[in-house]
Amino acid sequence: MSFRRVWRRPRASDQILEILHLRQRLVRQRTQVYNRLQSLAHNAGLPKGRMKTAAFQAVIKSVEMNEAGELGRMHLFELLGKLSQQIAALEEWLKKKAVANTPVQLLLTQKGVGYLTALTTVHTLGDVRRFTRIAKQVASFAGLDPLEKSSAGKTRFGRISKAGSPLLRYQLGQAAQIASRSDARLKSFHKRLVKKKPKAVAKTKVVLEQLPLNATARKLLVKLSIMLRDSITADEFDRRGRTVGNARSPQGR
Repeated sequence: MSFRRVWRRPRASDQILEILHLRQRLVRQRTQVYNRLQSLAHNAGLPKGRMKTAAFQAVIKSVEMNEAGELGRMHLFELLGKLSQQIAALEEWLKKKAVANTPVQLLLTQKGVGYLTALTTVHTLGDVRRFTRIAKQVASFAGLDPLEKSSAGKTRFGRISKAGSPLLRYQLGQAAQIASRSDARLKSFHKRLVKKKPKAVAKTKVVLEQLPLNATARKLLVKLSIMLRDSITADEFDRRGRTVGNARSPQGR
């Protein structure tokens, strides 16, 4: 009896994903520092401002605080500087990896997709040719497939399974927000879903508002996967969809 060979991610991809995860953890720590500084500013009587801007940070540094506030402010700004330097160093390394990677450069032709999303997609999915039903299997692999809840002969789909990489889903979610504003087809798709969304009660409002974004991220992922499989740009994918009527299948097949 023969068994299908199990796909294993290359070591080089594991290393890049490790740096991507490290960057995300550092970014979260920096966000916590921003929130702590915002709290200090609020306690000092300052209005809410954009913490990432140098102008607002200068205002926080100049405002008078009590002894404990001054001590906390000093250490928080020192920590903020160190975290920013570490994140910048990781991003410089990741950008070099993105420039040297042809599949990543292909994905960068899609509006809304930056080098972080492209790197995460390429090195998480690996060889997409192993997926025989790319639309369904890739979404399931990433944990973006909706869970089915059926009862009394009715089929309903709710939250996504979240069975795959959290980093990939996060990056796709960020990219989908931008793509839904700049990519004509994804923008139209997202708007249709938003209009279909039922009015939500308080406890389910957040879940229902997330559904269109998850669906847009899933559609974006399928598009990126086909671009990788067929080694085509985003423009070529869109042209194929207009001329053939089905961008999922290469021309001539």
